[in-house]
Amino acid sequence: MQAASDEALRRLKSEQHEVNPTLKWADFTRSGRFLRGGSTTLSDYLTRFVSEPSSDLVLGEMASVVADGGAEAGRVLYQRDTNTFFWFLPVYDAPAHSGSTPFVRGFRINQETFDSVVMHFNSGRGLTASERRVAFQLLGGLSLREASELDDVGIETKRAHIKSASAKMQCNGQLDLVRILLGQMVHVLNLSNDVSQQAKVIEGFLADHIKQGASLLVQSRDDGEKIYVIEIGPETGIPVLVCHGMMFGMLISGVLEDLCTHGIRLVIPVRRGYLDARPVLGLRAKTHHVEASLKDLEFLMRNMPSGQRFLLGQSFGGALSLEFASRFPDLVDKLILVSTNLAHANPDKEGIASNLYNAYRRLIETESLARSVTLEFSAHYPDENRSRWILHRMFSASASDLDVLEGKGNASPVYGWFSELYQTSVSGIAEDYSFALQRLRLPGQTKAKLLILHGSEDPLTDLEDVREVVSDRPDALVLPVEGAGHFLSASHSDSLWKHVRQHVQ
Repeated sequence: MQAASDEALRRLKSEQHEVNPTLKWADFTRSGRFLRGGSTTLSDYLTRFVSEPSSDLVLGEMASVVADGGAEAGRVLYQRDTNTFFWFLPVYDAPAHSGSTPFVRGFRINQETFDSVVMHFNSGRGLTASERRVAFQLLGGLSLREASELDDVGIETKRAHIKSASAKMQCNGQLDLVRILLGQMVHVLNLSNDVSQQAKVIEGFLADHIKQGASLLVQSRDDGEKIYVIEIGPETGIPVLVCHGMMFGMLISGVLEDLCTHGIRLVIPVRRGYLDARPVLGLRAKTHHVEASLKDLEFLMRNMPSGQRFLLGQSFGGALSLEFASRFPDLVDKLILVSTNLAHANPDKEGIASNLYNAYRRLIETESLARSVTLEFSAHYPDENRSRWILHRMFSASASDLDVLEGKGNASPVYGWFSELYQTSVSGIAEDYSFALQRLRLPGQTKAKLLILHGSEDPLTDLEDVREVVSDRPDALVLPVEGAGHFLSASHSDSLWKHVRQHVQ
């Protein structure tokens, strides 16, 4: 027990010396219940969300303090063992499912975080490390005597540093300096709020319907645009970038055990237009989600480890993955297509899916009309019985898919999460239809080694149609999954990730 405590303390102390300053923060109810947390790097503003305090040492320590009655707005608590302080502020931008009442956001402020914010506002003041150090200690609630004892220097040395810092900041003494710097430190609220609105929708979806093992990471492209990335699988697993399709809950629900077994970590940027935080009426606006999603994929792929540039396209994401691999042939080493939905194949074929695609094909010349039709569909899905009726008709040709819809595969029962995903993804789904239906032939110019996994009973796209798409790629490996429908990622999860692992090794 003592060894474990010493190791935890050592790791906490080591965070003082971050090469890349990181802001740790967490939201609590006034009674001290943990709601969510985050870790935001201050060099590139990459934020990783945390759903359980036990998964992060710092946030776990903060949650422990709050549980002892520390969740009071305005409170500052200095942690002598780690030379940091926790600072609690009132916030009204509630996380998902916390209601609209005010809550408290706690921040871990260490020297590096403090320096990053202070130097952002005072880069021309010439504050020295010693001057910033004593200012940090004063904000944390230490007296000059306590600060001098902590750093083993004379109290007069600390007074001299405060006097010098006050002069550089044009402050009338110690209290004025603390007031100015405390006001500047409120900037940490902006840093933690920057991604919260869109993240709330995605967080809620993961918490309600995926539950196990998925985490949310927010990255900034070079142009400042945010990318919301779901990661699931072992941290040491082979990273596979995923271009998801419409019902991507099938890909990640209940999949953690199989991903761990086969050593795969999925990196899934939530495509533009999916799980959208905008009001419903805003979803009617003209958009360019496909192009924006391709830019997201390019940014993430360029930042993948060398020699591990693997891309998996699922359902509608298969067509987009082929487009990406064609545009950036040097960025994709290996490409995997899972349950590719071509939508345009066999326009004369009978069946519910073909009738739907043919109807969309007649509408795509008027993009706003196609979006309005997609929006109209969303009005029917909140009714679980109607949702079940529609989906059962769509996938009636596959017994495997019908079982998955009811939750008999890896995924949880579909109707609840499908309704929520559809209603917040109208513009993304509509543009996916337009993108797929306008491409009579998918691009084949890619150097990537190609693996295709497709259900033998997929009711949306026949296996032979997929073979035809890659007929000019004799090196492509096409593996039919016998007995599987469109949702093979849920019904045959172990087999899927076994083949993916063999392909990317």
